[in-house]
Amino acid sequence: MGFAAEDRGPAIEVAAGLRYELFYALHGVFSSGRAWTAPKHLAELQHRLGDWPEFWLGLVDLPGDLATDCSFEALAERVAGVASDDLVRTILVGMLHNGDVADAVLAGELTPEAAIGSLPRAKRQWLSHVGLYPFDRKKPAGRLVDTLIGDPEAVRRIALDAMEIFWRDWFAGFWRDNEPAYRATALDMARELVGGDLATAVEVFRLPVEIDHDTGELCALRGGYRTAIDGLTEIRLAPSAFNTGRFWDVLDVGGARIACFLVHRLSLCVWESEPEADRSVDLALVCRALGNSSRIAIADLLAERPRSATEIAGTLDLSKSTVSHHLFLMREAGLLDETLTPSRSIILTLRREAFLGLPNAAMRRFFSREGS
Repeated sequence: MGFAAEDRGPAIEVAAGLRYELFYALHGVFSSGRAWTAPKHLAELQHRLGDWPEFWLGLVDLPGDLATDCSFEALAERVAGVASDDLVRTILVGMLHNGDVADAVLAGELTPEAAIGSLPRAKRQWLSHVGLYPFDRKKPAGRLVDTLIGDPEAVRRIALDAMEIFWRDWFAGFWRDNEPAYRATALDMARELVGGDLATAVEVFRLPVEIDHDTGELCALRGGYRTAIDGLTEIRLAPSAFNTGRFWDVLDVGGARIACFLVHRLSLCVWESEPEADRSVDLALVCRALGNSSRIAIADLLAERPRSATEIAGTLDLSKSTVSHHLFLMREAGLLDETLTPSRSIILTLRREAFLGLPNAAMRRFFSREGS
């Protein structure tokens, strides 16, 4: 089920389905375990994959297109049917955001260490946030990469077994019970977007990107990734209960480039609070978020007590759109918690844990190097 927005710039589709959410759910469960405790045999499979939850996000990128509302069987067939080289390359490109570097790793021309070291600084900073930089074969991400390159068929078998157990033991029931809510949420999102374009979607759904009007590019807030907007064929939006890390993706499908955003909706949330694993402190984002007098003023207000965005705008005599932009940056930096009230308004709270984590994040960033 999809809903198309007005045809200005890339076409925009809003839909609900398993195509992306299954993999984000696997990532979420293995990142936090709050929604569902994985049985021992599934946890053992995840351990054989290196215990790196971000692996599941890489499977979102597998070649070929599937409808957002495809079946579990179609997803499993896609994982089973993709060629080994395509499986490895897809996951490497998803990690590195650089096809040439991924190809050099596949060809044996670059080691994973050298490949990651060749990336721009902003990208390496993001990879450090997800455990890939500096590359260490003894750590989860390093173990996964080594296994993927050395024995991709083993990775495929383990992934398929894990998907089957996850679906059979929990997610099939979860999806049966919650699919109507997902579809209703997708319909609500489409109504919010009626007549809108990409800029509207970024603002309304607080997508983790910015539009660079000078270059005509869509820019990630984290990692330095940029892609030309006029090169995008389609924008796909889907409601998510699990994408608390606000990851997004660009898929290459038969020459088309599709930007996919799983929009985390509090109304679908399966956790009482967001998983801590997805909300570790990103020092660069925090510094950016606090490097503005208006955002400091917002933090001061929220330190006094929880407030709505409307109340903040009124108190500081700022427009709603300006406050929305400031809150977007603070939210991306992990500085805010949100609570959905019975009346469906959102109340914002300053997240104490983020500020408590700042000293450790600074020490790791600046003084964890050898000799420091």
